[in-house]
Amino acid sequence: MTKKTVENLFQDTITTLTQDESSVEVTSAHHEVRRFDLIIEADGLHSAVRRLVFGEEARFVHHLGLYVSLIEVSLEINGQENRVMFYNTPGRMAGLSRYLDQDYAMFVFHSPKSQYDYHNVEGKKQLLINAFANESAWEVPKLLDAVKAAPDLYFDEVSQIRMPHWSQGRVALIGEVVLQE
Repeated sequence: MTKKTVENLFQDTITTLTQDESSVEVTSAHHEVRRFDLIIEADGLHSAVRRLVFGEEARFVHHLGLYVSLIEVSLEINGQENRVMFYNTPGRMAGLSRYLDQDYAMFVFHSPKSQYDYHNVEGKKQLLINAFANESAWEVPKLLDAVKAAPDLYFDEVSQIRMPHWSQGRVALIGEVVLQE
């Protein structure tokens, strides 16, 4: 329905936004300066647009006490498609999943908020390894070895964005777990 009237831009980062009564001027990392009637942002937890329009992330992020991680691994889980296995202890869960011929390791653990650079892969790996360091049951040691060897991983805190409103002027946030206060 919107393909003919709305332009979707992916794989880019907005670096500046300047609003007036009728439009928003946008500078991005990979395109020339452009003007739009509206900006509808679907950027997620570490939103550059939210930071530019509303302020620093820390003002709005409410940590829910958990961290989650996912990595691609090369561990055999009996070759069964769409199979998921979990090992759970109080405050920690590790799992293996096979989907479309790719195996994934998953981790969830309870922790107070940690200060870390979400761009620093080695730092995120260390937080994950430390959280499971005393766990030697099931496949956890193999999964931690896979974490150490992985070139990259998804790792982030489970959080909720809490804001008094989700739009300002001609910019609206939709790609977040937005809780209107």
